[in-house]
Order: sequence, then structure tokens, then C-alpha cells
Amino acid sequence: SWLKIHRGRLINFRGITVTNNKRCAEDWIKKVVRDKVGFSANQKRLAWNHNTGAMAVNLAVLLGAKKIYLLGFDMKLESKRGDANWFRNEKDKPNAQSYPRFLSGFEHVKAGVKQAGVEVVNTNPNSAMECFPKVKLNDVLA
Repeated sequence: SWLKIHRGRLINFRGITVTNNKRCAEDWIKKVVRDKVGFSANQKRLAWNHNTGAMAVNLAVLLGAKKIYLLGFDMKLESKRGDANWFRNEKDKPNAQSYPRFLSGFEHVKAGVKQAGVEVVNTNPNSAMECFPKVKLNDVLA
């Protein structure tokens, strides 16, 4: 599992660590209930929406974020070889058929952040995700 691969680095992380995987047995990870789709306003629940990126936006809102910059939300494979962005060495590489499912979950996120009064900006102008405004990361950092 991803946790087994990265446990050594994650256990030393000083921030909060949250999961909605009910099989997670680590007592140092905060567990919340997984809703399959939607957008949660309840701090004990997170909506998964078919991908962890969508869930992370839900978590950021619950933690009080008012503006969220998305980094690395390409939502497509970058090469014909099937490299899955930075997951090149991971066991479970996404395939091209995963991305339409990932994107469908962001319609729930878009509605949820709007209702919460939170602004979301995608810092990848080449992203396949069209539900949030896009900017260049360099423009944000300037």
C-alpha cells in the first residue's frame, strides 16, 4: 500500500495526517468517515469524489482555507509511455481511463467550495480540469 511505502517519511511529518481509509490501523493518523461523493462540512467526514486530490480540497476547506492553489492537477497522462506524472516508480500507476472519473468528482468540489465561499485556482494552465480558473504558477509566486 501507499502507506507502507511511505510510512518512514510520513511518521516524521509534523503536520496533521488524516485518512478516510477505515482499514488504516495507525494510531497516529486521524481517521474520518469517507463519503463516496459530495462535499462535507462536517469535520468527521470527507468526501472522496473518486480521488485523493478532491478529498484534499475538502480537507483544506474544513481546516479553514479561504483560497486554495492546486499544484500538479494535470488530470491526464503526460506521455505516450503512460508515465503517470510523478508516480513513475509507484506500483499502481493511473491509466488514461482514470482521469474522466477523477474529473467527474470535481463537479462536487466546485459546488462545495462555492457554497463555502472558498476560491480555488488551478496553477496548471495545461490541466484537463476546467472547473476552476487557471493561472501560471510563476504568476502566483511573482
